[in-house]
Amino acid sequence: VCKPDGLYSLDLAHWVETGALGSVETLFEPAYRVSIAGMARTQDRLFISLMDNVRGKVVVCERKDGNWSLKPVALPENGNVGISHAEQFGSSVSFSFTDFLTPSSIIWSDDNGETLATVKSQPARFDASPLISEQFEARSKDGTMIPYFVVRRRDQKGPVPTLLYGYGGFEVPLLPGYAGVRGRLWLEKGNAYVQACIRGGGEFGPAWHQAALKGNRQNGFDDFAAVAQDVVKRGIATASSLGIQG
Repeated sequence: VCKPDGLYSLDLAHWVETGALGSVETLFEPAYRVSIAGMARTQDRLFISLMDNVRGKVVVCERKDGNWSLKPVALPENGNVGISHAEQFGSSVSFSFTDFLTPSSIIWSDDNGETLATVKSQPARFDASPLISEQFEARSKDGTMIPYFVVRRRDQKGPVPTLLYGYGGFEVPLLPGYAGVRGRLWLEKGNAYVQACIRGGGEFGPAWHQAALKGNRQNGFDDFAAVAQDVVKRGIATASSLGIQG
């Protein structure tokens, strides 16, 4: 049985000739907080762009000896990844990538994702070398786990001034993204930035959005408060050093 948000394959020629679907093979089954963001193919392989717990990933699919095999493309983690182009009658493919510390860039491969090289990038606006981007989760009032990102100095020893940002509306997902002004004026000074993926947004599809609509709007506020409490619990900030924006 095919499930929503899954990816399946069948023999198109057999379907056209006989009118029967025949056997249907599963390439990718729906998984908790994992969704398909896009697909593209080269001559021999299929590339699937995934959103895995608000982090972009790409897997490459290849059919050998009548079976599908999947393996991840070795792209950077904790970022926003997309498939920029795929040569349908060749083997070249390129990917877009950005995260909190990396300007938007194009990563190119001439051999179906086996060898990767960054060929183009926007200029860096701040020194990211002493900084680290991490992902954590906070437990909201009703038990729902709320993912959030933290960008701070790698050698942070104690609480620092921290800006917590959230949105939670209109099915808009808050994804990792580069911001030069924030880096130059906030992070370079040793401060921390937190981005909360609260309900009401689009990080995990329509249900995540609908969970904070109308009479359920309090869920979004509870999620935001839970992230704030978790940031303090981890020693990233104190209540008095934490600022909020949304």
